[in-house]
This record gives sequence, structure tokens and C-alpha cells, in this order.
Amino acid sequence: MIIEKKLGDEIVNTLKEVINQDINLIDEDGIIISSTNPDRINTFHEAGKECVKKKTSIVIEYDDQYKGSKKGINVPVKLENKVVGVIGISGEVSEVEKYGNIIKKMTEILLRDQWLKEIQDLEKERTRNLIEAIIYNRMEYHSFIPSNIFSKNKYLATAKVKNVYDIDKNNLLNHLIINGDINNSYISIVNDEIIILLLTNSKQEVTEYLGRITKILKNKFNFDPIFGISENFKSLNSSDQYYNQCHNSLKWEKFTKPKGNLLFYDDIDIGFLVTDIEEKKLYEYSYRVLKNLDGKELKFFKNLITYYGIYNGSIKKLSEHFFMHKNSIQYQLNKLYKLTGYNPRELNGYVVLWLAFLGV
Repeated sequence: MIIEKKLGDEIVNTLKEVINQDINLIDEDGIIISSTNPDRINTFHEAGKECVKKKTSIVIEYDDQYKGSKKGINVPVKLENKVVGVIGISGEVSEVEKYGNIIKKMTEILLRDQWLKEIQDLEKERTRNLIEAIIYNRMEYHSFIPSNIFSKNKYLATAKVKNVYDIDKNNLLNHLIINGDINNSYISIVNDEIIILLLTNSKQEVTEYLGRITKILKNKFNFDPIFGISENFKSLNSSDQYYNQCHNSLKWEKFTKPKGNLLFYDDIDIGFLVTDIEEKKLYEYSYRVLKNLDGKELKFFKNLITYYGIYNGSIKKLSEHFFMHKNSIQYQLNKLYKLTGYNPRELNGYVVLWLAFLGV
């Protein structure tokens, strides 16, 4: 591990607060990379170099006993059993020697924390690249591909990160990675979307996993996601189609009133067709049918037609849902018939209206 100067400065300043002595952090070549004494930065420290070579502590009895060194103690710091640098304390040996083991342990803890963070960041970047290769169908250009990606069945799931400017996406991603709790899952955030690849053929396992993710987002980040989930697949040929399936599932959510937060592409029935209609065409169709409705009427009648279908045309259930008298519900249905020319009480009229309101 190469110790960056920023990290080195943090280490020496942290240690300075603990033991109130001048601290030097020396790299493997014997160069002081960070110090509480600015004049010593980038100077050669012979005792530090010797400390790395011998992998043992060196006590300096007097200034310049070693070239560029002051009296004190220097101890090697290790990461994964390899000496990666030296931490030195300047001062009377009788005063600073007792701190040798303390500063060694503290420095190694700080270095290890940074090392683990770098590994985590690298893993997150690899996962992001893998996810992007799948959703943009660029697998042939991707060099890091875990072997199980090809051999196992999988689902792709996506959800929009809402209020994105108010959320620390890196913090959000860390929580999802730590608390997702499933083997063979890859999760990233791309273009303000949570995107998850789950290596399983179990719909139940996907449901349970995304249920945990949803709970985290609700409790920790105060938003309630809707996940669109592709069909189960194995081959990665034309992999972007599964990403499109996720989006079509989410698009279908705008047309329906889902019972939960998960929309599986396999379950969207007529949505297979409707979500593939070009938006411009759907808008033109909606305008032709609904052009006589104003903005307030569009909103009300869309809601009415949606629940008309959910309640299978029951005037009684509609009146209970909208807190309106049954005669008022019937009046509104007749009004819609007059404004559009399509009777929602007739099967053909209802289908025409239902489809038209999808484009609103």
C-alpha cells in the first residue's frame, strides 16, 4: 500500500493529539511524507529506512545518530504482515519509548481502515462497471466478469432514487451493500437509479431481498421505492433488453395501482403490449378521445376509470371509495360518456377510455 500524503497528515495529526509529541511518518524509501514539523517533510530519514529494512524498532539516542534523524524512537508499521512505512516520535528516549507500541497499533488501525475503504471503493467501481456493461449491452468490452455471472440464472431490478439532491448516494449505496444480506448480488447506483443484479431463479428470494432493501430506504432515507424487475434470464446476449423490461414494469406502475413495491415484468399481463406503445402515439390517441376534458376533469376521470376497473364496474364500491352517492357516481359516468362519446358502462367504451387515460 502506498501511503498518500493526505492520509499521512491525518495520521500524524491524530497521534499528535494523543501523545503531544512531534510525529513523523516515513515511507519505505526513508522519506518523511508527513510530519508535525513541516520543515522535515520530504527529507531523508536514515533510521526510518533502516527500520523498514530490518523490520524492527530503532531507538535514536541523539540527533543525527542517523542521517536526517532526531533522537526518539521509530517503529515499523505493517499491513497484511508487510512493512509499509515507519512511524517516528521525536523526543527524549526515556519519555517517548513508552509510546512506541501505542503509536504502532494506532497507525496500523488507521492504515487498515483506509486500505479496506480502498478495497471497498474498488469493488464498488468494478460492480458499477459490470452493471453498466449489462444495462447498455457492452459485455464484450468488460474485462472484470465473475464466472458465476454467465453460469447462473438471474434477475435485474431497478428503482429511481427520489429526492436525489437531498441524499448522499454513496452513503445510501453503502447501507444497501451492507444490509442487503444475500450472496451473489451486485448492486450499484447508475444515473440516479438503484440497479441490482441477483443471481437466483427464485422469485421468492428476490421478493424477500428487495423487501429488506425497501425497508432500509424507508427507515434510513425516508423514501418508498418502486422496483421494476425483469424476467428471469441466463444468457447475457442483448442484455439491455432486461433493463428495458425493468423500465417497462415501472412504466406500467404509472398506469395501475400496484398492491406493493415490486413490479415483476412477468406479472404485468397487458402491460407487455401497452408499455411498448410509442409515447407519442399514445399521447395522440389520448388526445383524440379526451380532447373535450379540461385538466381537472382529466385527473378526476382517470382516477374514476382506474378504480372502475379495479372494482369491476361496481357502483356501490366506487361510491364507497370516492365518498360519493351512487347517483353521483352514475352522473359522472354519464358525463364522461357525453364528453367523449364512449360509454364506460359498455365493454368497448370502457376499453377505449381506459387505454386513452393511460396516455394522460
